[in-house]
Amino acid sequence: MSDIETELNKLTITDSQDSKDIEEQELLTCNICYDDIYNENNVKYRLSSNDEWHDMSCCSVCVTQLLNSLWNKYMDGIRNADCVSAMKRSLKNGSPINMRRFDVLDTSSDAEEGDKYKEIHEFLMNGEVISAKLEGSITGEEREKFLKEQQVVLEYLESQEGKKMVENDS
Repeated sequence: MSDIETELNKLTITDSQDSKDIEEQELLTCNICYDDIYNENNVKYRLSSNDEWHDMSCCSVCVTQLLNSLWNKYMDGIRNADCVSAMKRSLKNGSPINMRRFDVLDTSSDAEEGDKYKEIHEFLMNGEVISAKLEGSITGEEREKFLKEQQVVLEYLESQEGKKMVENDS
């Protein structure tokens, strides 16, 4: 039996108890669309393959939409940055590869300050384990090249010449 099948079997056993717990507890609400979260649209995530599964504070529809749109949103932020501060904020943590806890408004009390910016490794949605990689995100040499190019732009904007250009543009 594969590792994924083993994990799914473990979750199936605990999910039957979780199902009862969710039904007995107050319904959870998606932090994005505010729909109720039921067992059918519940999402779990983990930060590494060895980590335990955590409940997501977003429904499966919203998580899927985020996976498909966050890379484009990041790129739009880079292209449309109108000041050095906006560019710095976009480049601070590097280009994302996977969805980050912060992206899904995870406000769980167990999230330490640094943990909320960690990339999610994978999701459990609709009975399947899926990667948390953002649609269109780049990796490896392509990502390194992109980050170096963005760093050159940032260094220019912070230089005296770049600051004068920004001032004249205002």
